[in-house]
Amino acid sequence: MGHQPKIETGSGSSDHLDLEDMSIQELVSVLRTAFLTEDFDRVEEVLVRRDKRLQTEILRLQEMVELEKLTRFQAEEDLRNREELCEKGKRAQNNYEKLLKEVKKNTNLADRDIIGELRKKNNELELEVCELRKLKEKWVDETNALAQLRIRVGVLENNNNAFEDKDEGNVGDYEIRNDALECATLQTNEPPSKRSKNATCASSSVVKTRGRDDWIPSCGGVGRRARQTMNVEGENVDATASAPQSSQFPGGPYDTSLLVKYEHHVARHLWYGEERGLKKELKVVAHGSKLIAWVPDFLPPTIERWLSDSGLSSLQRTSLSRIDPNLISAFVERWHPETSSFHMPFGEMTITLDDVSCLLHLPIKGEFWDPPSNITEEYAIALAVDMLGVPFEEAALEVRACRGAYYKLEWMHTLFTRHRAASRFDCAARAYMMMLVGCTIFADKTFTLVEARYLLLFRDLAGCSRYSWGAAALVTLYKHLGDASMFTCKQLGGYATLLQCWIHEYFPMVGRRRETRITTSGGGLPRAMRWAYKQGELKVDELRLVLDVLTPTDVIWRPFENHRVERPFDDICLYRGCLKWCDTVVPYLPDRCIRQFGFRQYIPPPPPDCNTHDVDVKWITYHSSVLDVIRLTDVANIPYDASVGYLEWYYRVSHPRLIPPSQNE
Repeated sequence: MGHQPKIETGSGSSDHLDLEDMSIQELVSVLRTAFLTEDFDRVEEVLVRRDKRLQTEILRLQEMVELEKLTRFQAEEDLRNREELCEKGKRAQNNYEKLLKEVKKNTNLADRDIIGELRKKNNELELEVCELRKLKEKWVDETNALAQLRIRVGVLENNNNAFEDKDEGNVGDYEIRNDALECATLQTNEPPSKRSKNATCASSSVVKTRGRDDWIPSCGGVGRRARQTMNVEGENVDATASAPQSSQFPGGPYDTSLLVKYEHHVARHLWYGEERGLKKELKVVAHGSKLIAWVPDFLPPTIERWLSDSGLSSLQRTSLSRIDPNLISAFVERWHPETSSFHMPFGEMTITLDDVSCLLHLPIKGEFWDPPSNITEEYAIALAVDMLGVPFEEAALEVRACRGAYYKLEWMHTLFTRHRAASRFDCAARAYMMMLVGCTIFADKTFTLVEARYLLLFRDLAGCSRYSWGAAALVTLYKHLGDASMFTCKQLGGYATLLQCWIHEYFPMVGRRRETRITTSGGGLPRAMRWAYKQGELKVDELRLVLDVLTPTDVIWRPFENHRVERPFDDICLYRGCLKWCDTVVPYLPDRCIRQFGFRQYIPPPPPDCNTHDVDVKWITYHSSVLDVIRLTDVANIPYDASVGYLEWYYRVSHPRLIPPSQNE
């Protein structure tokens, strides 16, 4: 007989019991009492479910513990930072109190008497300044009155000359071509600097179609004069037999709705023989030789990577060693901020985003930058301490020596050298980039400083590539060109190398240029590295005459076609609207210089009002403005192609010549 297991009798099945609410001890007691298979299964299921719940709860509690640890570490880090700031503040306060005590201790009665005398002299000087301001205001009023008198005299003289011409039947002097291209096809082979006006006045220059004393009547067809009635001295007379109204200017513009700042423009004064000063050319800001000496042959790999990613690396090698101020000044005198363009004898030209891209290899797509508006000396000191890694005392001394929220370019180079040697590469990179942009695209008329607010651009070294550095360079240069085109300004800021290299590319017969042995096409190098400085021969007054007789055939309209492998054309260069950088907004109008893009030039619409322009939105949605620019034109048949009537319109709203015919002869 087989072995039978021993079965102890108990209280029976546990079906009537709620096992979920029992503890482990109670469950074991049930099993000991019943010894039934189904009870074992039920208890096992309960224990498995309970184990899963416990594991889930344990994971949740572990996550909470880790989160509490991170929060505690962050709080401790914030506390340490605040304690460091408090310590710095206490040290600064103690230094201030010590300095104040020393000043009070060392100041004797004699010094106090001297201070009192100085205050009296200061009050006297302030009174003299007020009197000088009143005299200056009076002088300005008298100068304006004299200018109006000269204009009136010019009106009367031209009125008299026009009546004499009418009596003599001298109609041919007032003829103007209806075909805008005919004047450009009859050319001389001599360079502009050697052309004789007597030999080319009827053919080589489009401005030779102007009438006596350089007045241009409205075009009414070839060989005849258009009749336009104007009111002069209360009488209605023929436009070709009278002078323009008092709101117009001898030599142009006759329609003043476009160049609204012409009254203060240097060109108006040059027409009357008035120069800016004894020195006719501008004082141009240029840091080329300084930057060539400061840029090292090699950078640490970390700094090199940040610089390359930012898009600013090319600025290390693009600067000319020197600048020709006479050549620069001659072009600045033709710049007009209303149109952001140079007004040449045959139409408008400008420095475009495509020019910046090819010459400097800067990114032209990206964000505009709006810095904080309240950049004070104290803020500049704090930025230097935080981002350049310098002691508070050194930062305060340097900033206050600049008398504003600026840093010295030389100090930036010193900090770069110091931090590079100490392997503090983040601080070294920021100092180096500040030095780089301060010597190039953000050069200003302080000549030795860079604005402290630009340091905010390099707070995140890995994120500098999001900015449109090409637009930044263009906005800054446009702004300084606009300022320098006014008669009272005698200095030019911005990146002068960009302007001079642009002149070398488009105007091969103007000024002196020298090519380097560096191959930029196919080598991936910026096109500006093609050029080197060469001493100019002509002064600014001589260059004015050269520019006055330039023709469209003297221009290389598309100089970068052999550079497209390195910098393909981007259609954002045809964006029409406004560009913005910091608090500066300027118009960018490629439709006024559309021949530089290979299209036929047409009469452009008026410039937009940048004050009411939503610049950021227009910039992001640039495709619509590009379509507006090119839908009015076609591909040019010849490089300087222009629509019929363009030159007639251009002569009416601009001043193609800076020097009157009598002086030019």
